[in-house]
Amino acid sequence: MRQGLITALLIMGLATTALAQSRRARADTMLDNLWAHIQTREDAYFAANGRYFQGLLTPRNIRSSDGPTDLGRRPHDQAESWADAGFVLPNSVPASIEIHVYDGPLGHGYTAILHYKSGRKEFTKARSVGPEASHRNHGWREVVER
Repeated sequence: MRQGLITALLIMGLATTALAQSRRARADTMLDNLWAHIQTREDAYFAANGRYFQGLLTPRNIRSSDGPTDLGRRPHDQAESWADAGFVLPNSVPASIEIHVYDGPLGHGYTAILHYKSGRKEFTKARSVGPEASHRNHGWREVVER
């Protein structure tokens, strides 16, 4: 009985790892497929507004499963939502996405950040454009709460 329980737990652990890797791979593919679109929309937004578009987290809740996007969300200090700025995202995504913007001493830029959960752990990946991109980019890493 105990051996069967240990085997089941090992299989569940392997299955959880495999599912997490599958979601991570699908999230990577999503970002790769969206990256040119994000850059085009950001360039157009910057040309019209003198700053980059900030996209609030969508889906709003970081999930352990695919979730629906909400392109109507916008920050309180920005008139345009994802949809208003011309962004097109899939209806359901394997990871939440948000776009942070910055205007630092070296210039303007933005960072697209993906989030997903696997069990109780949250993971993020960031891809950036701008003068600070080299230290804002990162591959998948676990979020550690302080």
